Amino acid sequence: MPADYPDPRQPQILDPFAGTVIPAAPLEPEADSFSPRLFRGYHNVALLLRDGRLLTGGGVNKHGPVGCEHNNLRLLYPPYLRTGVQRPEVRAPGGGALGAQPLRLALGGVLEIEFVGGPLRTGGAFTASLLSFGSFTHSFGMGQTLVPLRTLLIVASGATSGRLTLGVELSATAAVPGDYLLFIIGESGAPSEGVHLQLRSPDVSGGGDGDGDGG
Repeated sequence: MPADYPDPRQPQILDPFAGTVIPAAPLEPEADSFSPRLFRGYHNVALLLRDGRLLTGGGVNKHGPVGCEHNNLRLLYPPYLRTGVQRPEVRAPGGGALGAQPLRLALGGVLEIEFVGGPLRTGGAFTASLLSFGSFTHSFGMGQTLVPLRTLLIVASGATSGRLTLGVELSATAAVPGDYLLFIIGESGAPSEGVHLQLRSPDVSGGGDGDGDGG
C-alpha cells in the first residue's frame, strides 16, 4: 500500500453536495483479532441500519480462527448520533404515530407525511430519500440503493414541524419496486430514523398515487 494512501480503517464522512471527504474520529488501536481497528478486506460488509448506525463485519482474515473470514461484527455511531444533535421524525398524515403497516408510494406518485424535529434541509440538497434493503455480502451493500425523492411542498406548522409532500419519478431506472427505508434529513444533515415504505408499480396502487397508511 502506498505510504500516502489513506488508512482504510479510518472512518470518513463523504458530503456529495459539498464535495468534501472529512476524516471521522479514529477508532481505538488494534489490540487483538476482535479489535475495531482490524482491516476488513474482501468479503466485508457495511450496511446503514434503520436507526442510523452503521454495521460492519466480515472481511478476509488469513490469521483468524474461522476459515479466512473475520467472525465478528461492529457498530459505528456517526457524528449525527451524538447527544444534542436534533434529528427529525416522520409522522403519519394528521401528525399521529405511524401504524404497523408500511407507507406506500407508487412510481410516479406522491406521498404526504408530517414531521417534527425540524427544520428540514433545503437549498439544493435532497430533503428525503429512500434506501433499499441491503445485501449482506462482498464489500458493500450491492442492493442498498439510495433514491433521492423530489420535494414538492413543505408547509411549516411551527418552527420545527410541518407537512411534507414527496414525489418519485415514473421510471424503472429511478428505483425498482420493493421495500425501502424512508429517511428525511434535518437542517444539520442529521437523518431521521428510517421508516418502512413499499415502492410499487403504478398499476398496483391505482394510478400512481402514494397513500399515507402508517408504517
